[in-house]
Amino acid sequence: MAVLTQDIVGSRKTKLLYGLTGCHLVNDFYSMIFPVFLFSLIKAFGLSNLEAGIITFANVFTSAIFQPTIGYYADLHQKRKTALMIGLALCAVSMAILGLSGNYGYGMLLAAAILLGLAGSAYHPQSTNILAYFFPQSRGKASGIHGIGNALGFVTVFLAGGLFIAALGWQQAAYVMIVPGILAALVAGFLFEEPGSVGGRGALKGISRPLVLLTVVNGFNMMVFMGFVSFIPTFYSRVGGLQIATASSLVALMLLPALATQPLGGILSDRMGRRNVILLALSIATIAVIAFGLSGFISSWAIWHIALMSVLGSAVFSFLLFMSPVSMMFASELAVGERRGTTVGVVWGMSIAMGSLTPPLVGGLSDSFGYPVAFLSLAVLSLAGLVLGVRLPRR
Repeated sequence: MAVLTQDIVGSRKTKLLYGLTGCHLVNDFYSMIFPVFLFSLIKAFGLSNLEAGIITFANVFTSAIFQPTIGYYADLHQKRKTALMIGLALCAVSMAILGLSGNYGYGMLLAAAILLGLAGSAYHPQSTNILAYFFPQSRGKASGIHGIGNALGFVTVFLAGGLFIAALGWQQAAYVMIVPGILAALVAGFLFEEPGSVGGRGALKGISRPLVLLTVVNGFNMMVFMGFVSFIPTFYSRVGGLQIATASSLVALMLLPALATQPLGGILSDRMGRRNVILLALSIATIAVIAFGLSGFISSWAIWHIALMSVLGSAVFSFLLFMSPVSMMFASELAVGERRGTTVGVVWGMSIAMGSLTPPLVGGLSDSFGYPVAFLSLAVLSLAGLVLGVRLPRR
């Protein structure tokens, strides 16, 4: 097994950073598959919003529970590269199962969601570990650049996914989406090498009070994000009457500013501190969620109304994603005994576990009280994260 020392030259660091960013794009492309497909799946399987939310829950919760375990194993046995490759390849397999679910029913759909969650659980602990190891003097900046892959993945899946579904139907679109996972797994195999650090034994030994607090704060952030993004295309299609391709393209445009806010958040966190950037992001996101929910009560779906909601939704996405790379790097810095993958797996995995609860919540509330009330409920969670975030360590 090839193991790299920390002092690799600049050109190799550049290739490593951009290679990771590209794989981040593909991994997070798959993480938003179900929000893009949800409206089509609701129609194809005759689902309620609550049942559709359970599909997203199964996907996200599976990812959550396996992240710490895979991160710990990969740290202890120096298998970060292997874990990355297998996870990306399994993303492709899950798309094949998603396509087949149209022939075999709801159970196969759940299986696709669970396998995709398992596949996605391998990426973030390993990628953050690699970044923290090879970029010790500019971790926030490197994490922010890496975060561009996250924003690009979200933009790409909403843009391409909506167009493919409109042109080919959701089953054929799922088969087309097998390709990115295979390509990314090959790139990871050729480009990445293993860091020289070996994780300490005892996964729970790296868990500290600040790490638990960061997990809960980031968890509230993920609850707001997952509840919001899961039903935005469906909201635009059902309430606004937009075609699925138009609705998905609109969400893609709303996500575009995150291409700038993610690297900006990482750079600012090197200068201002991780805690201060997290508080700033949650403050703006809370205001934006409230404004978006209130604007949903407007009955008119004129161009000015769609533009207003798009701007407010873009602010929600931009500042929720603004803090994501900051939180992961913060977690790696709180690690004890080279357990970076483990601690990132705990923070990101348990945060996603919290986030998995809100798609069924938003689905159920929207069934009973309408989408605006469901979206407004998320502001309470964002505010709770902000209040707890004040207690995070300053450095």
